[in-house]
Amino acid sequence: FEPPFADTLPDHFFQKHDVMNRTMIMAASIGVLLSAPLMSTHASAADMPMKASAQDGLFVMDADQGNLTEIKTSEMVEDKSKDPDLNAIAKTFIKDHRMDADKLSSAASDADVYRMGSLDKSHEMEVGMLDSASDADFAKTYLMIQDKEHRDAVSAFQAEADMGMNPGLKQIAMQTLPQLKEHLKMVQDAEKKMGIPTGTMVSLADLQTKPKM
Repeated sequence: FEPPFADTLPDHFFQKHDVMNRTMIMAASIGVLLSAPLMSTHASAADMPMKASAQDGLFVMDADQGNLTEIKTSEMVEDKSKDPDLNAIAKTFIKDHRMDADKLSSAASDADVYRMGSLDKSHEMEVGMLDSASDADFAKTYLMIQDKEHRDAVSAFQAEADMGMNPGLKQIAMQTLPQLKEHLKMVQDAEKKMGIPTGTMVSLADLQTKPKM
């Protein structure tokens, strides 16, 4: 038996070796060729990223909506408010949450997890609340929305840090939690200055300034 690629070796190579040596050389060559795909398969399996769990998918959805809402409402503050303290908060949130959104997008893509990338109906309603707020109610409406969003975010990121399976997403959750807690403290400190109860989300009707009798 002679393998098909034996013809690629020069004739004088076989002239200097007996049949046994020739067979051993060919057997060794076949062994190398057959082992190559197996090694490649093992390497590619080791390099495959860990699949995302249901918890990871829920985290991406919640974090995505939170980032989008916090950025959009903060941009509205820059456009409409002249309050320097409120604008300072909004500027910080825009910068931080844009960075968070970029990291989340990359990690979600690596984990092959769907990211909506646009506001869902409930978060569109929150943005609409702020957009329709009167000048007198604008600041407190913004702060109430940010209070809710950051409490939700802390809960979602803590759950991922505790129960997430994908290493990239889990790392983002752990690294971002301190920032989110600091954001929440900033919001609640501002709420206290304005006499707004913290830790609750009220309706637009409850927020609106009632006309004096």
